[in-house]
Amino acid sequence: MKHIPPRKDTASNTGPADQVRCRISVSNVQHFSRTIVVCGRYTKTTMHGIYHDVYIDASPDHIFDAVTSEAGLNTWWTDACSAEQRAGGKYHFHFEPDYDWHAEVAEWSRSQHVVWCFTQADEDWTGTKLSFSIVNTDRGPLLRMEHTGWRTMNDHFRHTSYCWAQYLRKLQKYLTSA
Repeated sequence: MKHIPPRKDTASNTGPADQVRCRISVSNVQHFSRTIVVCGRYTKTTMHGIYHDVYIDASPDHIFDAVTSEAGLNTWWTDACSAEQRAGGKYHFHFEPDYDWHAEVAEWSRSQHVVWCFTQADEDWTGTKLSFSIVNTDRGPLLRMEHTGWRTMNDHFRHTSYCWAQYLRKLQKYLTSA
C-alpha cells in the first residue's frame, strides 16, 4: 500500500469534534483553540489531531524499531527513508517524487516514545507532529499514534485519518506475521 496524498482542498469543518471508527480501534478526532508552539512557531488557532490506538502482539522493541528504523518504516509506510534514530535526529520520508518529506525528532525514548515534527512536507503536514507511544497494558502492548497540529479539517485531513488506520493495520500484520 503506497501513500498517495490526495489533491489539495480548501474546504474545512470547524464544527464539533468528529469520531472516526476503524477496524483496529476507535480514533478520536479532536480540536482545540489556544496559543501553542508547533515546531518552533507560536500559533493561536484551532488545531486538529488524529488519534489511533492498536494492540500489537509483539515486543515493545520490535514495535519501536518498526516505527522508527529505515527497514521498519519501508515495510509498511514509506517507499524509502533515512533515519537518525535519536533526539534531534533528522528523518527523510520518500513516497514518490512529489512527496519527499523531512522531519526532526522532537522527542525520543527508546522502545517507548518518538515524536517527529514535519519541517518540509505537503502544506497540510508541514508543522504537524507525529508521535508513536508504546504502552504496556493487560491486553499486551498498545501502540498509540497521534498526528497533531492540523490547521484545518479538510479532505486531506480526513483522508489522512483513514490512511493512518490502514497503515497501522499493515504495521500490525507485518509485526504479527513475522
